[in-house]
Amino acid sequence: MTCLNSAGFPDYLLNGLIPFNSGVADAFGSYWYMDGEMAGWDSPDGRVTMLTKIGSGPNADGEIPADQHYRGRTITFTLYASSSSETDRENSRLLLAQALDLVGTTGTLDVNEAVPKSVIISRSGNNNMGKLVMTDQGLSATVTSTPGFTTAPVDSNGLVYPTKADIEVYAADPRKYSNPYNGPSALAGNTVTITNAGTTDCTNFFLLLSSGVSGATGPLDITLVNANGTFVMTLAVPTLPAGAPALSDFPAEIAINFYLNTIEDNMGGNYYYLRDLTTPWLVLAPGSNVFTVSGLGAIAGDVTWYDAWI
Repeated sequence: MTCLNSAGFPDYLLNGLIPFNSGVADAFGSYWYMDGEMAGWDSPDGRVTMLTKIGSGPNADGEIPADQHYRGRTITFTLYASSSSETDRENSRLLLAQALDLVGTTGTLDVNEAVPKSVIISRSGNNNMGKLVMTDQGLSATVTSTPGFTTAPVDSNGLVYPTKADIEVYAADPRKYSNPYNGPSALAGNTVTITNAGTTDCTNFFLLLSSGVSGATGPLDITLVNANGTFVMTLAVPTLPAGAPALSDFPAEIAINFYLNTIEDNMGGNYYYLRDLTTPWLVLAPGSNVFTVSGLGAIAGDVTWYDAWI
């Protein structure tokens, strides 16, 4: 799937409300375009703990990096909009503020490159401000044009009304995910093979076991074989001490969300206790990933997943 604009470059969608670089107007007829680069889209910051070497000789020079991981991804960019009236400009400003009303919740930034991708964003994180600064360009309506891009129709006086917005958002999860998702791919003979077409490990996938598990107590082994190795996640109703309240057996459907680390039935009931805590949450490596479900006979189900890039 390719979602490039008419000039052959990426276009964007901010939380489903503000399209930019697309030649598509927002809900109030304003056209948005990015000026310059989108800083932070190329790579997130790294996180590392440096251990001091001990001693007095040359071997004590330098440090030892430990606990190396990525931080969240801070993304900053500048948008310009052209509107056909002051009313449209004010409404589009409010629409942008609505798209970035992400305190205590999350949204998405869709980047429609040759291979479309998305990141999950919030308003701020780490030491970042979660900035949104909007400026009406000039004290009155100003004639403007953007060569090569669609602009809002001029008003009766031949004027358009421009706005500038400086934006900073934060992706606590630094990975870029395919847009849309892949699947569902069904189990066949208790096995299914899927491909993470991205370049980094991914936890953003969902396994649904839709029949063959009702009333069981386990153990049920979910085996994943990929470039990282062979890993087994085991489900079972744990044995409790005498007199403890009984735990429910397996429901008719088990929905395992590896992104949220939840195990639920089809009604949203929580079956977190089914996972044997000595076994891992599974991770999709880039390339081929083979799931095999064993232990309870024939089981129907499917996997839905995202490709992932860093």
